[in-house]
Amino acid sequence: MTKYRLRGLSVLAVTLLVCAFFLLNSGSDRYSVVYAQSDFRERYLADYTGAATQLNEYVEQSADTVRCLVLGPLCLEPGDYEMELSYAAQQQGSVIKVFASDYVSPDNSGGKIFVNTEIDPEQDVIDASFSLDQQVDSFFLTIETKDSTLSFGRWNLRSTQLVWNDRYLFCLFALVGAAVALWLLNSERTRVRPCTLAGRQCSGAQTRLALVLVAAFAVFIASIPLINDELIYGHDTFFQVARIEGMARAMRSGQFPVRVHGGTLNDYGYPNALFYPELLMYFPALLRMAGVSLVNCFKSFLVLLNALTALCGYAAFKRFSHSRFIGMTASILYLLNPYRLICLYYRSAAGEVAAITFLPLVFYGLYAILYGEKRDWWCLALGATGVLQSHILTTELTALFAAFFVLCGVKRLFDAQRRWRALLLAAAVVVLVNIWFLVPMVLMMLQLGLSVFQRVQGVSGQLSINRLFYSSTISSDGPHPIGWIGLFAIPSYLLYRCLAKKEEKPCTRHRFGDLMLWTGALCAIGTTRFFFWDELLSLPVIGTMLSSIQFAYRLLSIGETALCFLIIICLMLWLTDQKARRTAGALLVCAAVVFAGMLYETGISTESAFGYNKSRYVTNLDNQMAVGQAEYLVEGSNLDEMVGNLPLVESENDTLVVTDLVRYGTKTSFCYQMQLSSQEQDLIVLPITYIPNYVIRVNREEVQPIKTTDGGRVAFAVTEPSGSVEVFYQEPVTFRLCELVSLATVAGLVFAKKKGILQVIV
Repeated sequence: MTKYRLRGLSVLAVTLLVCAFFLLNSGSDRYSVVYAQSDFRERYLADYTGAATQLNEYVEQSADTVRCLVLGPLCLEPGDYEMELSYAAQQQGSVIKVFASDYVSPDNSGGKIFVNTEIDPEQDVIDASFSLDQQVDSFFLTIETKDSTLSFGRWNLRSTQLVWNDRYLFCLFALVGAAVALWLLNSERTRVRPCTLAGRQCSGAQTRLALVLVAAFAVFIASIPLINDELIYGHDTFFQVARIEGMARAMRSGQFPVRVHGGTLNDYGYPNALFYPELLMYFPALLRMAGVSLVNCFKSFLVLLNALTALCGYAAFKRFSHSRFIGMTASILYLLNPYRLICLYYRSAAGEVAAITFLPLVFYGLYAILYGEKRDWWCLALGATGVLQSHILTTELTALFAAFFVLCGVKRLFDAQRRWRALLLAAAVVVLVNIWFLVPMVLMMLQLGLSVFQRVQGVSGQLSINRLFYSSTISSDGPHPIGWIGLFAIPSYLLYRCLAKKEEKPCTRHRFGDLMLWTGALCAIGTTRFFFWDELLSLPVIGTMLSSIQFAYRLLSIGETALCFLIIICLMLWLTDQKARRTAGALLVCAAVVFAGMLYETGISTESAFGYNKSRYVTNLDNQMAVGQAEYLVEGSNLDEMVGNLPLVESENDTLVVTDLVRYGTKTSFCYQMQLSSQEQDLIVLPITYIPNYVIRVNREEVQPIKTTDGGRVAFAVTEPSGSVEVFYQEPVTFRLCELVSLATVAGLVFAKKKGILQVIV
């Protein structure tokens, strides 16, 4: 038996054992929660309405009020459930209700009670079962009583079947890991040159294996807070997971690419994808469509961001330094820098973290075009596309930095190599590849009066300068530390420049180092109260762009990237001996790991973990937290009305009767009957957020959607006393043409790359 076959069988055996473990341990994919009496919230009801499917108004306790114990809201998947509640009671009259307040029935009635029973003092346990045919996000258990002696043991709610497919996700990860392992062990074809590791000469395949293992270990360190059953709760966690769920429901409704989230905002829908780029979000959304729990979808997305950050960082830093070791060292430092980890876990700013992933490629691409090998212009195009498809605010900051960078080296654009052509090509590629997102965003911004334009713009989050030095402490003000390693690069580089021989001619490395020094220092100071923000914001154009970043500490995304390049430059300038560089790099990596551990211990574990897991987790799709600050609602939309009322079909005509109502994602269908008024037409208002391009068909004939004046919802005029209605979102032809342009650009780039046309252009 050859060694390759033996290796393959060994990897296969281990993989099968791991997959068998996940498949046999399928109980974790069953919904199961247990609550004690201490988990209930105690309120008092103004009146007793035992049949209500909405939470009544609570008042202070008085002699005539009813004590109400509330548990929820919970999020439940479709399926069959069983519940068991143990109690001790001495009086009659206490009522237990289990209901979903956001359930919409086919007859257009809101809420559904699944269990409504009176407590029997002669018993001590209530057993009940019920079925759900749709996902609910506001599931409650309430106990209404006047019995002051009533007490409970525990409430156990469980599904009778598996409701998630997380076990298959873990098996998929195991199979991918096995495939990578086989490739590393058995592939003799490699472009990696041999090197010396620990005093031993290694082959190209062994060198590649070492690099992959080090990168995997770094990703593991960066993902440690995710390796548990609970979800790390950050500032924007609810918003981020609502994006995943909204995209999944939209794709199930037939949208691709997704423009309007379905399910979000109490099922009214939210046009997040029109204004907030979500290209990388398709990965967790597809997992969600495959039945993976929201918690593990979100965790998988964060692991993906860690892996992509390591990969993009290594690609950029290695090309800049021409050293695999320095490239890997800088990649790990970038992966574990404090600001990125705080954005990832403390703030849960997944969009900004995704943009940070691609910043090293942008920096190196600009360097390559102006100072290095201009054939690497594609790094700028790829990095800028990644940033643009992740976070608009980071895109604005990156654009300002790129403009500053180009101005500093504008003379080199017109040298003998005509570098301006590479810059122009990169810019054209970025625009054409992303035109499928840019044009719809601009058109909708011009067409709609969005709430984001009505906010008072400004920059907050400016902290005292000493906060920059706290790498392991997070204040209540928000994230801020730039990290000791990054700060250490500034005096190291300044010291070298001061000690360098005067007759030594400055090289491109020095020029780039000076630029990174000023960029890193300026971004660090820009987060403090010493920075002249008021004067800067008064400038036309630049002030307007900067005012939209909201928080001054966002500058650290640019600053951290610059300082990572400065660390590379310091290693290359100070240490000419390869062994000394490796020793210094290893020490820096160890320090980064230690600082990351301190950050996890003091900043994340104690402040961010609230004990949510996939059974206890609440999506809050009907809550304002799912839409951030509701920036993308049309001006005049009544957010409180949307989240406070059930998403029902309404009309001022009291004779409206709705049947066969089906709603999912961005699709709605129903039948109606009504007596028309004397005007021979009436208005039906739909529980849909107004966005152009909704298609309404009444009896298979299209009618014009109307924007309501009291909340920004979609409505339409009815001229027939009965009929069937179908409503769905449909992209206009302009959007489709832009998508074709982007696809054609990508296909053209692949063709030009194979034919060598791009090298001729550059």
